[in-house]
Amino acid sequence: MNYFRRPANTDNWEPEVATPATVTIANNQVTITNIRNFTYQTREIFSPHYETRTYDLNNLSSLDLILSYWTSPLIAHVFLSFGFNDEYIAISIEIRRRKGQKYSSRAGFFRQYETFYVVADERDLIGQRVLIRKEDVYLYRLQIPEEIRKTLFLSYMKRVEHLAKHPEFYNTLTNNCTTNIFRHANESARLLPFTWKILLSGRADEFAYERGILDQSVPFKTLKRTSLITPESAARAGNFSLNIRNP
Repeated sequence: MNYFRRPANTDNWEPEVATPATVTIANNQVTITNIRNFTYQTREIFSPHYETRTYDLNNLSSLDLILSYWTSPLIAHVFLSFGFNDEYIAISIEIRRRKGQKYSSRAGFFRQYETFYVVADERDLIGQRVLIRKEDVYLYRLQIPEEIRKTLFLSYMKRVEHLAKHPEFYNTLTNNCTTNIFRHANESARLLPFTWKILLSGRADEFAYERGILDQSVPFKTLKRTSLITPESAARAGNFSLNIRNP
């Protein structure tokens, strides 16, 4: 391991994290280039595709919390999806791997990966986890005010632009998917006090429920059971985002 290198934006990256998104904001119009929308046959075989989309902040109507589990119920990959009426843009905070580099939580403590914001279509980001990686993926609608949704989205956009110019190292404990969401949430509205559950990312949904920002009309266990995205709904033809929300 090279413990003394500096974070970089130029390197021989794996294709999934090779092309960062860029953002232009004019009044209420947010234009994002390099939105990832790959088509996957396997984890190693896929067709790369990028899109440019423009979103009107006045149409930001929802925000969803997604947790994806692959091993322990205590550890999950956590990310958000912003809904502009019926069009969704998912943003996942991940490691930026070089060609041939494998993920190791231990290596993540030692400046081996950069932090990368994947801005993607839900069919890419969620679909591959459900259908290709065979992970257990849960989707929850967050109950937060409109102005906080907007502030949070703009906070994400600002961070995307910042990392394009000022790369940072990923850290398994202090600069990961969950801690970055925590920072964005508190930058926007002081939504989440610090808790040990931030460190155990698989409990992020339970923590959000306790904070009252998930549906309170049913017990948490019931909410979690009904929030699982089924492979059948993810594989159904038609509107992917609508299908996974209406299994």
